[in-house]
Amino acid sequence: MEVECEHCGRTVEVDQGVGRPRKYCRRSCRQRAYERRRHQGDVAWGDARLVAMARELADLEDRLDRVRDLVDQLRFDVDDGRPVDEGVLGELAAQLAPTRQDRLSVRAPGG
Repeated sequence: MEVECEHCGRTVEVDQGVGRPRKYCRRSCRQRAYERRRHQGDVAWGDARLVAMARELADLEDRLDRVRDLVDQLRFDVDDGRPVDEGVLGELAAQLAPTRQDRLSVRAPGG
């Protein structure tokens, strides 16, 4: 009986004897197939990590835009001689609090 090598596609002669039927034409094909299976998840993990990082970046950009809007609003109030709105200050503090916490939780390389 003949089958194709699962790695390169060459014809493999399969004995009907005892043991597992052969899947590969050579040991090198078996090794390359093992390496491919072993590293197959590496790219998928990288893609998932990139998607998560892109999502995190988008969230940070949204927070940064909101902080810029609040600072502009405070600047206009000060320039016009109006009293500073405590609600705007509170929201600004709320937007900056997670950023300060993130900065504190980052560790130096090797530490």
